[in-house]
Amino acid sequence: MSKNYVTCIIPARKSSKGIKNKNLQKINGKELIQYPFELAHKSKYVDEVIFSSDSQKYIKILEKLNKKKKKKQTHFLLRPKNLAKDNSSSYSVIEHALKNVNIKTNIVVLLEPTSPLTTMKDLDFCIKKLLKKNTKFDSVVSIVSNDKFNSNYKTTIDKNNKIIKFNKNINIKRQKIIQEFFLSGNFYISKKSELEKNKSFISDRTYGYKILKKYYTDIDDYIDLKYAKLLFHLNLKN
Repeated sequence: MSKNYVTCIIPARKSSKGIKNKNLQKINGKELIQYPFELAHKSKYVDEVIFSSDSQKYIKILEKLNKKKKKKQTHFLLRPKNLAKDNSSSYSVIEHALKNVNIKTNIVVLLEPTSPLTTMKDLDFCIKKLLKKNTKFDSVVSIVSNDKFNSNYKTTIDKNNKIIKFNKNINIKRQKIIQEFFLSGNFYISKKSELEKNKSFISDRTYGYKILKKYYTDIDDYIDLKYAKLLFHLNLKN
């Protein structure tokens, strides 16, 4: 067994509320499910790829792609319906994938189709951070800042849209606001042992890797999709 065996899991279910067949929407001629799949295969550190879906159609699309570009051990796992619901947790999907496919991995990477702009440079930097012998961290997650939606501007309304709670410092200059971050969703990486113990990628030994805004997308609706397409083409030009 490789000392630092890295398994990448890509979850993609067929149902979605914001966009019909969301994971089959295309950016630059490629379905969203292709982006994490190809990224995992290009990574210097990923040894194995598991695609987990409740859709035979999704699986057939990537099986066809895999025959053309087969480089790494790849598994296509048909996920049961009880793990493809709106309230199904990411950990339950990961647990199912590892139990049915892999027992030897040391590092688990989660890539999602909703973040198609993730770069190999960012992904491999963060995987390598966990592979170091003297690492102080058990997991790495991507984060992004957005000063315009800082909690200093948070406002609460009632059922009639009347503002009932607001921050008294709402008029503070943006330059003086403490920078805040939230999970970007580009990738989640963890030592398998810690992931199983915490049932989460987040612990008190998690490293937050700052993603540039031009690589951040979280596609839930058609506006998000159009924005992702715009960012993709802007990134190509630059």
